[in-house]
Amino acid sequence: MRTVMLLSLLSSCTPKANGGAMSSTQVMSEIEAVLSKFEFMLVKNQCVAVYAEFKENGGCYLSRAPRDETALQIAEALVKAGFKQQRSLRLDFGSWTTVLDKGNFGISYTVHSLATDPDSSADYQAGYKTKLTIALTDTREQ
Repeated sequence: MRTVMLLSLLSSCTPKANGGAMSSTQVMSEIEAVLSKFEFMLVKNQCVAVYAEFKENGGCYLSRAPRDETALQIAEALVKAGFKQQRSLRLDFGSWTTVLDKGNFGISYTVHSLATDPDSSADYQAGYKTKLTIALTDTREQ
């Protein structure tokens, strides 16, 4: 009986359990796995409370690399990891932005400099140069 319950629990954690669709947790885990490959990234979601408060999916991650380097390398790594780029990476008003998708989720991300962000002065003084902000949208709900 315990074996059946354990197998049932484990199978509910796989994408096949809900018709092949990935959960937001699985997508965020894949994104964090990509981020962890870069020494300059702090793979600690700085925005957990904010996203939870608004019942949204996503996160904010700090980088010690310059804005342009962070944006370009992360975009390339996500595409190599199987995320599909829906919009070209572009620089608008000092922030890099792009839109990707994975399964049934749209992923938008922005990379901006902490040097001009008064709310991030402590992070900037600690040696971080940029912030990567990610938002997930379940495209089935639109």
